[in-house]
Amino acid sequence: MQRERVSENVFWFQSETYAQVCAGVIAGSQWAVVVDTLMPQESLAIREFVEEKLNLSVRYVINTHHHADHCWGNCCFPGATIIGHEGCRRMLTDRTPSALEVASQDNPLYRQLTIIPPHITFSEGTFGLRVGKKHLKLFPSPGHSDDGISVLIEEDRILFTGDAFMPLPFIVDGNLEQYLETTQSFLGMGLENIIQGHGDIILRGEIDDKVKENI
Repeated sequence: MQRERVSENVFWFQSETYAQVCAGVIAGSQWAVVVDTLMPQESLAIREFVEEKLNLSVRYVINTHHHADHCWGNCCFPGATIIGHEGCRRMLTDRTPSALEVASQDNPLYRQLTIIPPHITFSEGTFGLRVGKKHLKLFPSPGHSDDGISVLIEEDRILFTGDAFMPLPFIVDGNLEQYLETTQSFLGMGLENIIQGHGDIILRGEIDDKVKENI
């Protein structure tokens, strides 16, 4: 698993086992927030980094959407409060147990998992969270999937998009018109970095071209 410090108390992780999926950690003075969990094979490594390297606990886990590579590791953060879209909770409750059963037939690891849907949800507007001196703004970003949300670190202008932004746009349970609208909206946000759902970090000077390319 790759790891990089993006700014003060903000860290990026990229999987080396599945599709370069990305996750993040925002650290406060007493606890941390995890944005997405990677696949469960690597979720514990994120928790170990927070607990052993940062000497913090994980208080919140944010799920950008319900797909396995972003939230099946929720159970690896016991005691954390999970935050996501209302649609994420619905999908994890209604559809994921059968998907986990199928996956368990091929990989014994999945037999040890418990699917944990979000405890706190929203479906429109914004949801705010303060982590130390940083303010997070969560907002819907549908397109790839109907339950997509993004996480903006307001002070740093760093945006975790989940799969609302990827090196190759891809729709699963989503909508093309919404995807285009969401992608277009990132142009006017004055961002320093986009941390996309898969692939490398996009730097400020690359953002406009990448957005236009995806559109």
